[in-house]
Amino acid sequence: GSMSASRHARWEEAGQILEGAGNAEGLALYWQSVAFEAWIRCRAAECAAASERSIAHAKLAESGRRVRDNLVWICACYALGPMAVHEAIERVEEIRLGAYGTLVEALASIMIGQLTAMQGEFDSARILVRGGRQTWRDAGLPVFAAAMAMFESLDAWRAGDDDARERVLREGLEELERLGDHGYASTTALYLADCLYSRGRLSEAQEFCTRGRELTSTEDVVNFILLEGLQATLSAGEGRHDEAEAGARRAIELAEATDFFETHAWTRRMLAETLALLGRSVEAAEPAEEALAIRRAKGDMTGAERDRERFAELGIEVG
Repeated sequence: GSMSASRHARWEEAGQILEGAGNAEGLALYWQSVAFEAWIRCRAAECAAASERSIAHAKLAESGRRVRDNLVWICACYALGPMAVHEAIERVEEIRLGAYGTLVEALASIMIGQLTAMQGEFDSARILVRGGRQTWRDAGLPVFAAAMAMFESLDAWRAGDDDARERVLREGLEELERLGDHGYASTTALYLADCLYSRGRLSEAQEFCTRGRELTSTEDVVNFILLEGLQATLSAGEGRHDEAEAGARRAIELAEATDFFETHAWTRRMLAETLALLGRSVEAAEPAEEALAIRRAKGDMTGAERDRERFAELGIEVG
C-alpha cells in the first residue's frame, strides 16, 4: 500500500527542514527513503529520479556507500521501467564502467543481461547475469544473489528455455528458504507458479501460488499483481467465469499504479489468456495486442515473440 496522508505530510516536512539546514547527509538519506518507497510501489521513473537526488547530496556529503546503494536502484529502474532498451543499456553501461566498485558493477551487469536478452543476445545475457550473481555470492550477500534467480529466469523465458527457467527458480527458492528470507522468496514462488502454469502443470502452479500468498507481506505490490493474474487464469481453467475475469481485470488495475513494463504486459497477457480459456478468444485479441505493444515500446522484441507464440497456442489472433 502507499503511504498514509499524514505520514506523507511528515515526510515532506522533514525534507523541507533538511533543505533549510543544508544538511547533505540528511538529504541524501531522505531522498534515498523516497526512492525506496517508490521502489516498493514499482514506480521506476519516480524511484530513479529520487535516487539521482540522493546521489547529488551523497556526493556533497562524501558518502560513497550511499552513492553506491542508489546506483543499484537506478540500474534496476532503467531496466524494469519504461525506458527504451537502447537508452537503458547506454545509461546502465555508463554506471557499470564508472568504477563504483564490484557490487554496483555486478548489478549493472545483471541489468544489461536483462536488456540484451530483450534484443535476443541470450548467451552474453546468461554470462552477465550468472557472473553478477556469483559476485554478490562471493561478497557474502547470498540472499540477494539467490533473489537474482528471478532475473536469470526471465532471460531463460526469453530464450525459450523452459527447463532452465524452472530449474533456476526452484534453486533460487530453495536457497532463499534455507536462508530464512521471506520477501524475495514470496515473489520467487510466484514466478515459479507462473512458469509451471505456462507449462500446463496447474496443480503445482496452484501450490506455489498458495506458498507465495503465505509468505507475502502487505507492502509487496508486485506479489498481489502476480497473485491476481495467476489466480484468474487458474480459475478460468476450472470454469469459474466471473471470478476469473474480475481477477484478471483487477491485476491490470493494480499494475496501472506502477510503471514496470513487464508487469503491464504480463497482466494484459493474463487477461487475454483468461478470456481465451473462457471461450472468448475474439475479445482476447485486444488485451493480447496491448501486451505486445507494451513490449515493443520497451524494445523487448524477444518477450513480444514469446507472448505471440503463446497467443497462437491459445488461438488468439493478433496482428
